[in-house]
Amino acid sequence: MLRSHLFGSSDFLLCYLVNPSAEPDGDTGAVAPTGRSTRCFKAYSMRHDRLVLLKDTWRVVWPTLKPEHETYEKLHASGVPDMPQCYGAEDVGGEDTDHRTQTRKWADRLHKMLTLRGFRHYRITLAHMDRTLHNFTDVREMVAAVRDASVAHRVAVASAQILHRDISVGNIMITFKDEEVKGYLIDWDLCLDLTQQGEAQSERTGTWQFTAIRLLRKPQKGDSETLVAGRVDDVESFLHVLTWMALRYTAHSLAPEELSSELRDNFDASFTLAGKRYVTDTRASNLIYGFVVNSAGLANEGILKVLRSLTGTLRHRYYVPTLDEELTEAAIKKHELEVQLRLEALKRLDEDDTWLPALLTMYLDDGRIAWEPHHHRVVHKLDDAYGKGR
Repeated sequence: MLRSHLFGSSDFLLCYLVNPSAEPDGDTGAVAPTGRSTRCFKAYSMRHDRLVLLKDTWRVVWPTLKPEHETYEKLHASGVPDMPQCYGAEDVGGEDTDHRTQTRKWADRLHKMLTLRGFRHYRITLAHMDRTLHNFTDVREMVAAVRDASVAHRVAVASAQILHRDISVGNIMITFKDEEVKGYLIDWDLCLDLTQQGEAQSERTGTWQFTAIRLLRKPQKGDSETLVAGRVDDVESFLHVLTWMALRYTAHSLAPEELSSELRDNFDASFTLAGKRYVTDTRASNLIYGFVVNSAGLANEGILKVLRSLTGTLRHRYYVPTLDEELTEAAIKKHELEVQLRLEALKRLDEDDTWLPALLTMYLDDGRIAWEPHHHRVVHKLDDAYGKGR
């Protein structure tokens, strides 16, 4: 049993009966030695007489980052759809220093210019959601959940002026409402308040595998010293989520060794330069030319069409048309067309915040698309080197 104060108040104690795991497969959260040690549990709220999701984490302490429950309050007040109800939250241990890192104190002593993050032990309880995106049962259901999450993301930016900044497989949940699948976008603890000036913290945010390439690559000519995530970067992250899910859990023709190689090259590969980690050029090249989507042999028509359409537009973030050395009339016309298509795509991404949810809805509602064949979730084998621990 866990006893918790409601929003840090000692006036009322909330009691929870906690299941060791929120996940059917026993995955309670991150196991890496670095990070914020986030764990999620299925719990029973004795006050509210219902199942809840209890999240135990170490939140980032930074002047412009608010505790997650305050963000949920603002999202609800702004009418953002499909937001889970927050039932309570607290900084664990009150002023007890055992539940906060001492980073800031020692950084100030050692070097006044250090901008290291501090962390605070924190718990929050949300409405229970049936399953994670990983555990979908139907491909169309999975895409619908991502569509719902993209709608919430759009409204959060437009109405609440809040940018999520950590669109990932683990941050989209599935539940069933009136026998319909609903997707929920959770984990708003690293979000950016767009009404505030400057970056919300000093270090890169987001999940490496799904973060926009622009934010991970080696600085390009013309880049500002500090790249700030924007709405379109999150839109790109939704593409990376759908691509990863399609490769990992839908039917295709890749052998275990080929699949492991694709996942490694497109979602995990990196190099270090001057102490900083950057994404390799492979990820951008594969996005530009659609290698992953077109070579995997994806069997479900719906997810294949969705990925081809998303890739066809988002590739223009990184594809810069060049003119052939042979200046023939045909080459010049081709170049002009490619430049025009790129400008149109970038304008659409920048100006139309409904583009992603509208496109996903169009494919979900198109009766001509065969979503049914190969619609079941498939767990693919990975090679020993990549699959161990995954």
